Amino acid sequence: MQSNASVILLQHPLHFCISSLGAAVVERPCPSLFSLSLLRSVSTSLSERKTRTSRWVWLKIRLMTCTLAIAKCAEKKPREADKALTKDHMHAICVYTDNNIYDIFNTAVRTEASKYSFSFQFHSLHFLLTSAIQILNSNYKCHTTYRRTRSLFSGNVGQIIRFGSFASSSYLNNLTDFGNETCFKIKTCSGAYLGDYSAIDGEEEVLIPPYETFKVTEKVLGKGNFGELNDCKVVYVLESAGLRSRLNCKAALP
Repeated sequence: MQSNASVILLQHPLHFCISSLGAAVVERPCPSLFSLSLLRSVSTSLSERKTRTSRWVWLKIRLMTCTLAIAKCAEKKPREADKALTKDHMHAICVYTDNNIYDIFNTAVRTEASKYSFSFQFHSLHFLLTSAIQILNSNYKCHTTYRRTRSLFSGNVGQIIRFGSFASSSYLNNLTDFGNETCFKIKTCSGAYLGDYSAIDGEEEVLIPPYETFKVTEKVLGKGNFGELNDCKVVYVLESAGLRSRLNCKAALP
């Protein structure tokens, strides 16, 4: 668990920026405080407005699963080792990896965390993805992965950073369609390998949660200077440095 000092938030698309997180520090979000059955139902308290919003957002998310690709994806059966995954977990993984909601969801995660207990519109999806990641990596296995972007970032060796949203990475270093402006080689110990649970085959995705922090151990400038990612303009090497969250185990009341 990190101390209460500031952590650098990896802000898309321009730069690292300092994000003071205060005392709201937890080792992991606390899904034990929630009930999946409550999340499957609509909210009925706090306010009529919140109830309507929760119904509509969850309905929109579930309607997205009616597309052929997502419906087929969500029918996959969890492996024995992952038997704690529910149908709702599978829907959440498939909705996220189908990419139709990726940008708007992660923007909301980065900018609306303070609303998590009250009006955060993607509460259910956020919770289910977090829970799925913890189920899929219950042994805290570390993975070496790669992430490519078309965006510019700035940061320095020795800084502690976090992505601040769910971050897709891969065992593969050659997924050039994702860009070569800024690339990352990442050692994540809280991320989870999605394997064939993803809606998109062949990407070997490891999903990193928003609350994992990383130390920048190396920064390499210029194409051809980092063998595994030699087409990238800038490469950051990140090592897992612990966990940190603004949520402090907050729950949106049912």
